[in-house]
Amino acid sequence: MLTNSGPDNRPRLHNCSKRPSSPERQEFGLRTQRNMAVAHGLNGRMEKRLPVAVVVHLGDVQDDPVNAAELTYTENVSAHGACVISKRAWQPGEPAQVTSFKEQAALRGKVVHCRKCNNDRYVVGLTFEGCEITWEIYRNYALS
Repeated sequence: MLTNSGPDNRPRLHNCSKRPSSPERQEFGLRTQRNMAVAHGLNGRMEKRLPVAVVVHLGDVQDDPVNAAELTYTENVSAHGACVISKRAWQPGEPAQVTSFKEQAALRGKVVHCRKCNNDRYVVGLTFEGCEITWEIYRNYALS
């Protein structure tokens, strides 16, 4: 579910999108911006993430997507990665499989980060190295 836009006019899917701010994080961000050329809007990422909610099955690589994986959704998506909401904590480096509900297109990737966003949900950052997201909803949003 989309909520009001954030300060950068990007829609927020829920309150998990906003990372806590600390003086150290702010200072690091200022140093990074001064010392590195970062493309506008990427927040240090290699590719732009689009706020696209896609219904997906998220599970271990060996799981059958329909039976063992949890039914959830993406918070944002890029050509080679996604942030997915999960009921469980994942470990960085852990393999994961994300299968789009509508198209049943499976992608295998690995967890880059996992952070708790409320009492029973986690935001899981995934990278899909060597493959590109081909989900129709992502392609349509990226081209508009």
